Amino acid sequence: MFAFKNEKKTDCSTAYRCRATDSSGKECIARVVVSGASFSPNNDHTCTAKPEANVHEKHTITREAKIAGPKCKAVTAGNIFQPLMQEHVYSDVVLPDPNLLARIVNRARAKERPTHPTDLHFTLDRPNIPKHFLRGDILVGPEGRQQRHLIFSTKKQLRLLREMKRWYLDGTFRLVKKPMMQLWTIHGFLKVWNSRKQLHEIKQVPLLYVLMIRRTAADYEAVFLHIREKIFQDEFSLEEVVCDIEKLSGERFR
Repeated sequence: MFAFKNEKKTDCSTAYRCRATDSSGKECIARVVVSGASFSPNNDHTCTAKPEANVHEKHTITREAKIAGPKCKAVTAGNIFQPLMQEHVYSDVVLPDPNLLARIVNRARAKERPTHPTDLHFTLDRPNIPKHFLRGDILVGPEGRQQRHLIFSTKKQLRLLREMKRWYLDGTFRLVKKPMMQLWTIHGFLKVWNSRKQLHEIKQVPLLYVLMIRRTAADYEAVFLHIREKIFQDEFSLEEVVCDIEKLSGERFR
């Protein structure tokens, strides 16, 4: 099967042209005109490309993933296109590149997202935030010079964090853009069990996320105070905090 691209469309027909090139780099002159349920080929192939396998399946997966992306806002790109790919798995099939599919899904989602804020005076698009995921919207400092921090965590993540005696603090600057300064996280170790209910491995996973605009002592203190009093209401099993990035974080938590 050869791959064709849309070349011209009229009210009654659509012309498609072969996407391949010949040995000199010129486009193939082969065309197909589709009108209703009939189609008629025009010109023979002048390209050197071999017929491409399962083009229809590739385009079907790509099209369905692109449509599903904006609809499934709280689902990762991989969890969207993997089931679509499994539907077309059979012998001698060549599936689309997963990295390319992830970019296609995320690009389709980007069109539905609000523009990135330029300062801290932005309005949260709450319908697009999963229910009970936003745990705090904190303002720190005197009026006119306030800084803003957003706290996120699911019910299950908070339940796990409440039961843990040791928390691990970490932060990254690469995943955020201005006005946000860092994504600060609290991690914990979880036991992963296999299908036979046997211990498979122990993983460290993030359980609470904080988007921070500033990183002073007052900011960390306000965030810790909100987590302790507003979220956990002073009811948790924490005994120790491990912090690799800043002594300030651990000191303020105590």
